[in-house]
Order: sequence, then C-alpha cells, then structure tokens
Amino acid sequence: MIGQDFITVQSAQTLPALFRERVKRTPQHVAYRYFDKEHKVWQSFTWGEMSAQVARWQAALARENISPGDRVAIMLSNSPQWVMFDQAALGLGLVTVPLYPDDRPDNVAYIIAEAGVKLLLLEGAKSWQRLYTVRDELASLTRILSAQAFDDKDFSDARLVALDKWLPIEDNCPLRAEESPPENLASIVYTSGTTGRPKGVMLSHRNMLSNAQAAASCLDFTLEDLFLSFLPLSHTFERTGGYYLPMVVGAAVAYARSIPQLAVDLTTLRPSILISVPRIY
Repeated sequence: MIGQDFITVQSAQTLPALFRERVKRTPQHVAYRYFDKEHKVWQSFTWGEMSAQVARWQAALARENISPGDRVAIMLSNSPQWVMFDQAALGLGLVTVPLYPDDRPDNVAYIIAEAGVKLLLLEGAKSWQRLYTVRDELASLTRILSAQAFDDKDFSDARLVALDKWLPIEDNCPLRAEESPPENLASIVYTSGTTGRPKGVMLSHRNMLSNAQAAASCLDFTLEDLFLSFLPLSHTFERTGGYYLPMVVGAAVAYARSIPQLAVDLTTLRPSILISVPRIY
C-alpha cells in the first residue's frame, strides 16, 4: 500500500525535484541523523534545514567556473554533507561522480581524468595527501574542496580550499531549480569491472528515480521509519535504497559511525530498516 506521503515519478521527475517536493511536504520532519564527533552526541537535520544547507552549497557552486552538464565528484564517507553536495549539484544541472574514499589514488585520478571532473569534494588531510601523489594527473580539476580544514603547507595546491571558507556564511540563500530534463545524465557511477580500468555507468534522473520508486512500492514504509545507512553511497545499491528511497517515502536516515560500531549504533538508534549485505548479517 502506498501512503499519501509517497512521492511518484510523475510528481517529481528529477532527483532535485524529488528533494524539493519532500521539503515541501514534510519540512519539520527529521531527514538525517549523524554522530557529532566533537560533542560526542547524535545530531539531526530536518528537511527544512537540509533545504537551507543545499541552497548554501548551490550559492558556492554558482561562483565556480562550471556549467550545466559539467562533472563534479564527491569522495566522502556517508554523511548529510554527501546529500547536500549531491542535491546542490543536481539542482544546478551538474553531473555527480561518486568516488570511494578508500579507493587507490591511481584509480581516482583515472576516473577524474576520464570523466573530465572539474570540482572534487574530499574528506580532509588524509585523502588529499594520498591524492597529492597523483596531482599531476588531476589537470581537469579547477577546484578541490576539503570537508575538514587542515594545514596544507607541505601539500599545497592553489585549487585547494576548506569547506568552511568556501561556503557562504549566510543561510538565507534561495534554493535553485535548474536541473536537466528527466532523461538527461544525472550521474556517472564507476564500477571496478573484472579486468582493466574502472568503467563508467551513465544514469539519468529517470533511471534512479524510477528504481527508488519501484523499491518504495515493495513495503509499507511510513514517515516514522528510520533507515541506518553504512554501505557506501558511492555504490548505486546504497544510493538508491538508503538515500533516494527514504526521500520518496519521507523516512529519516541515520548514518552509522562505522562497521565496527554498527552493533552499538543499532541498539542506540533502533532503526526500523537496515539495508545490508549477507556478510554483515
């Protein structure tokens, strides 16, 4: 049975339109929960708060020398910031290229070069130090963002900037809706394949939104459901089932701290939905 808060492909034909519709329907509902390492507590964002954050990211992206159709890459662990970047980029008509945070530097460099990525968001010092070894192969990049500020004097690059300095201070930016048509390219997801270099799979807005809606029809999801997300968002399995699907049905998503801490997070958060692989079960 499909609930009244279920968002159909007809009512939201693109991924950023799905986000805007969810914000419109349930602005005060919790969208995401995450563990604040500094204060050692679980925090949350409502859909309305996420909308304000996505608008800030869009304002910053609009200042860069990028245009609709350009590729931007994200190499973060699962977090609300992953969603903010993805939705901000898609809402401006950009094509997102998800990368695994622990992938080999040569693989990352190959993907960035082949896809012609112009902007890269990475985690912090450790990620950048690894990529610094292949920086000469990152010629397509005009901007490199670090989610965590760090002293880069030994790994300097004119393109590198910390996220807190890149994002605008104000939080009253308008949410922009300049995405591509439903059949246009939304994301390029690279698979390792069995031999040779990674291979890019080109997915449209309709591809991913249709999959999420079909998955949402399999169970009776409600606004009270809580998903626990720990599989990498760089993979289409988690991205569809643990990100776009909850948005379709209006459920909240909590980001687990790590696989070793998964058991504790399960007992603390008590999620109603867990998307996993056999090894974890």
